[in-house]
Order: sequence, then structure tokens, then C-alpha cells
Amino acid sequence: MNPFISVWLHPKQTARYVIDHKPVWFAIVLGLVGFIATGFSVFQDSEVYPDFSYVWIFLISIFLAPLLGIVIMFIYAGVIYLMGKLLKGTGAFWDVFKASSLSYIPTIITGPLYILWMFVSPESFFFPYVTDAFAIIMSIITIVTMIWGIVISVGAIAEAHQFSIMRAIVTIIVPTILLIIFLTIIFAIIAIIFVGVFSSFV
Repeated sequence: MNPFISVWLHPKQTARYVIDHKPVWFAIVLGLVGFIATGFSVFQDSEVYPDFSYVWIFLISIFLAPLLGIVIMFIYAGVIYLMGKLLKGTGAFWDVFKASSLSYIPTIITGPLYILWMFVSPESFFFPYVTDAFAIIMSIITIVTMIWGIVISVGAIAEAHQFSIMRAIVTIIVPTILLIIFLTIIFAIIAIIFVGVFSSFV
């Protein structure tokens, strides 16, 4: 079974395969690459162009975002594990960790597209008030991958904890909201710091 293909239509079966047959480092790699894509997406509508160098954007996205992301990934899996246990889930921590990593696959796909968008149409990438065909297409792709990521995550956690889809939704929704808020604050702080540091050298 190829998780990158099967996860789109069979998230529960894929999660079981990953839990039973894939090592922890496989999940870690998924998380690292997924957070690289997240790092690039944070700069969308940031209005840092053209003052902020592409070099800094790549450094933050390729090195800093994955390092921060792997910490978040462990914390998120831990919260999901504990929430699942409260709802009588039976999955071990590493089962949850590996299963939850599958939700990064849709994010990984958007990474190269964000880079392409940033170079082909920097105005619509960096500025929210500029709209072109590329921005519209990417907005649609982003929404679809986000929704599918949630679907994958629900199925994967249901399989890891061996309980119903409804319990999986409850298990995921609270940590996800907290994670989104946390990521938004952290990446905003990092972007502000790097913009300030870069400006001081100009």
C-alpha cells in the first residue's frame, strides 16, 4: 500500500497500514515536509514583499518551520492521545502519532504550488488586495486540501483509537482549534522578528 495514494480514499485502512508497518521516522518525515509547506503559506498576504528577501523566506520555511513543527507535532499527538483516552480510545501514543501524520500529506502537495505562486505572481501571493487567476486557483486548492486533511485526520484517529468517527471528531476539534491559534501566533511573531532583523540590515 502506498500511503500517499491510498490515504485520499481510504484513510482508516491507510492509518492501520502505517501503524502496523511504518516506523516512527516515516511519520516524522511527513510532519517535517508538511511544516515546510506551512512555512511558505504563512507568508501569503504578509505584505513583506519586496522588502523581505526570498532568502529569509526560504530559510524560515525550510529550516525554522520544520524544527518548530516537529515539536508541535509531538504536542498535538500527545493531546490527541489524551483526549482519545478520555473518550475510551485504546490507541497507544505512537499509534496516534503515526496515524495523525497522514493529515500532512495534503499539505505537502501544496508546498511546491505555494513556491510556484510566490515566484510567478508575487503581488497576488504577498498582498491580499491583489487577485489574479493564480490566487483564485490556489485558494480553491488550499480549501480542498484543508478539508481533505481534516477528513483524513478524523478517519486516521478513529482507526488509531479504535472508536467511532463521531468520537474522533470530538477528539480532534478542540486540539485543532488550539493548534491553529498557537501556530498563527507563533508564526506571526517569527515573521515580525525576522522582518525587524532584516530591516535593521537594510
